Amino acid sequence: MRPGVGGRDKRDKSGLGRRWGGGLAMKRRDFLLGGATAAMLSTGQARGSQPFGISCFGDSLTEGGVLENWVTDRYPSQLQSYYPDRVVSNFGMAGQPSQVVLGRFRAEFARHSLDTHVIWSGINNFWQPDAVMADLDAMVEALGLSGFGHGRVVVLTVLNSARQGVGTAEYEQVVALNTSIAARFGDHVLDIRNLLVAASGGENDAINPTWTSDGLHPTGEANAFIAGQVRDFIDRRGW
Repeated sequence: MRPGVGGRDKRDKSGLGRRWGGGLAMKRRDFLLGGATAAMLSTGQARGSQPFGISCFGDSLTEGGVLENWVTDRYPSQLQSYYPDRVVSNFGMAGQPSQVVLGRFRAEFARHSLDTHVIWSGINNFWQPDAVMADLDAMVEALGLSGFGHGRVVVLTVLNSARQGVGTAEYEQVVALNTSIAARFGDHVLDIRNLLVAASGGENDAINPTWTSDGLHPTGEANAFIAGQVRDFIDRRGW
């Protein structure tokens, strides 16, 4: 899973290093959208008969990994079945570290800025926690503080494989990273790692191998569980 990762480009770090909560830059957003429109977007209203879509960004865990039925068993595909009137887009691509996911996010942002976004990134460079956090920050800041910010963003925690249980260095790195994710993004975090471990009956605080195709990538059954958890998260918030 560790691709060769080169040095990180310098990037604007303004606004990083703080916890991202529910607050939005209202003055800036109201100026660009108008107060009424901004308020409607922040609560997920103003959809009418054409509700905003759901964009899923990430790596192979989002793209699909190794599945018996790759097209229908991926979690975004199964999430689509819950929302027949919305378009669920899969922007997952295998092997990509968080900075590359961020690059693709920026490339697609203009066309999908009004979507609800599900971000699941960091598995391919979890041993670089500062890099992962900076990249997640950049994506979440764009959705929460940009001119078209609305705050409809779900951040999923990073998985450890069945071989990376308690007592391994990788386990400690993943847990530390997820602790940072929870602290930074608060109520926007869906702790899918813990949910999968519990639902699969995993041991040593790792997902049960029977719920994976290779010790890490979820099976169709596990992806159905993930899709259900994401749906519940979105629906509870009226997004």
